[in-house]
Amino acid sequence: MYNDSVDFVVQSIKKSPLVNLDGLLYQQYGNFFDNHFLEKLDLDETNFKCEGLEQHDTDIRIFRSKVSYTEKISKELNIFFQNKKIINALEEKFSEALSPDKADIWFDHPGYTLNPHIDDQRIKLSLQIYIDDSTQPGTALYDNYIERKGKRLVNFDYKKNSGYALLNNLKSFHATEYAVRDGVRKSIFMRYR
Repeated sequence: MYNDSVDFVVQSIKKSPLVNLDGLLYQQYGNFFDNHFLEKLDLDETNFKCEGLEQHDTDIRIFRSKVSYTEKISKELNIFFQNKKIINALEEKFSEALSPDKADIWFDHPGYTLNPHIDDQRIKLSLQIYIDDSTQPGTALYDNYIERKGKRLVNFDYKKNSGYALLNNLKSFHATEYAVRDGVRKSIFMRYR
């Protein structure tokens, strides 16, 4: 079953076109995980002991928590995204050598928002998949946000089992579409270096 889930993700990556908007490189996914793996990601914060949840290390002020790396599902997810087949598919699509870093399971609470920014330079590629169907903000890409003069180019709607991969460069400005208003915005976020 594990290999079937890996092969499904590989096909999701391979069949999704690489979009290049003047150097802004991304893929958009609509059906990323197979049903078997997606069932594992039917997560609720209350399923974890208090020590199993941590405040996200870089966004303490913005109402985000993540599942601890010691939790079983977090360990499985990190192993899953380190699979060489998945890495090879992403490397081929983005023409970049990639090393897996960390996979997080994020819970974003009311008030969470993220202004347009470029990720840390140590990150080459980020991949975010939404894991439920509530009404939440998606992620938007901007053409140029230097001096707050950018315009929104693309929006990835918040929809279960959808998301994107984004090559991190000087053109990869992204943000939440709006602040979380109620409920919890749930996603998987994987970084490659």
